[in-house]
Amino acid sequence: HRFMFFTTIVVVFIMLINLAWDYHTTRAQAILEMHEKAQVITKQLIATREVIAKNQDKINFDSQGNFEFKHLNPAKVGMEIGYIFGELTDYSIKQTRIDSRSGYNAPDEFEKDSLLKFEQDPHLTEIWGEDVVDGERVFRYMVPLRVKEECLACHGEPVGERDITGHLKEGYILDDLGGAISLIMPMDLFLQGIRADVHRHLFFS
Repeated sequence: HRFMFFTTIVVVFIMLINLAWDYHTTRAQAILEMHEKAQVITKQLIATREVIAKNQDKINFDSQGNFEFKHLNPAKVGMEIGYIFGELTDYSIKQTRIDSRSGYNAPDEFEKDSLLKFEQDPHLTEIWGEDVVDGERVFRYMVPLRVKEECLACHGEPVGERDITGHLKEGYILDDLGGAISLIMPMDLFLQGIRADVHRHLFFS
């Protein structure tokens, strides 16, 4: 009886270790999948912004060379995409920076902290991790927006001059941190799958 008792304890202990390991590896895989999905989503928005930025002359000038600002600059288009994306999915995506021109793009604490890190380290290309927003566990992902040549017309020198949108220029130079793309993804579906796997292992054990 003593032998059977200790054997049972050893078997149960091994099963628990195996269950914990399975949980850890499954959760790590789920985080990896969210990270890869976040990379794709943010790159799509960045690509859209770049197309809009590089085609401002085509957007704002007609075939006769007459100029009329259409309010379809990268920031405006990015904001509109954020609105629509949020309506179509459970995700949230926005452009943000410390001195945001729009209240909608104002950073929360996670975003402020990430923006400061991007500012301090020009080689940092992404920040991601888990967080809790409004009581819900979420996956946070941010990538920096560095100032490019096409950004300078609205955000470059001279500081304080009004740009085409009516806002004051910030005086950025090339490669300055102009802001970041911030993505929030709910983790419920991923975590539910992990819990289901754990319960299945327990049942068959």
